[in-house]
Amino acid sequence: MQMSRYLPINLYIRQALLYPLRSPFLPPVGKVEKDYSYAAGKLAGSLVSGGPPVIFKTLQTYSIRTGDDGNIQAGLAYPVPRYVDNGDNTITDNGTGLMWVKDPSQLGGSWGTPGTPDYMVWNDEIDLCLGLDHAGHQDWRMPNLRELISLPDYERIGNVIDTNIWPNFPPSIIDTSTLLRANITRHFYSAFSTGILGTRTNTSIGYPRPVRTT
Repeated sequence: MQMSRYLPINLYIRQALLYPLRSPFLPPVGKVEKDYSYAAGKLAGSLVSGGPPVIFKTLQTYSIRTGDDGNIQAGLAYPVPRYVDNGDNTITDNGTGLMWVKDPSQLGGSWGTPGTPDYMVWNDEIDLCLGLDHAGHQDWRMPNLRELISLPDYERIGNVIDTNIWPNFPPSIIDTSTLLRANITRHFYSAFSTGILGTRTNTSIGYPRPVRTT
């Protein structure tokens, strides 16, 4: 739907005509506009379901009983290929639409030396990601919890990340920007040596992994 041609006041009037009983004149939750028309002085539109949330498979196929993850394998399959190496030390995930720095150690400076990524405290990780200017982009950030846990392949034994795709990926602590709300002196992390999630203090040291939305 091309809405850019509407001036703000015209768009406001249009929404008010379409959804007069809803404030602030928006479609019902979970619905999106399918089409619209303007005829005989009235605006008319139709709504369709916004669709189910996109939740991908964990990739686990090993099963020990009926009803476990490996048996059911719920979720959407990732596109093939899932990952695209952009040739500039970034990788695009075709499933999530996220772009990741392939190997932060190659960035040099505070990121470490090639092949040996550096670690730092949580606040420094966030600042370093926010200040990154790489591959023509300046909107890098530290991933939140949901973004980071999209990476593990839970069918793998040991390191749950494919190091052929992600060279020099530390098997230990990768931090997220997500705070533990019950104790804001702690944040969530993932240990890629096992895939385990946990929390730890903001003064602990870990490895940053910059991400951006494409």
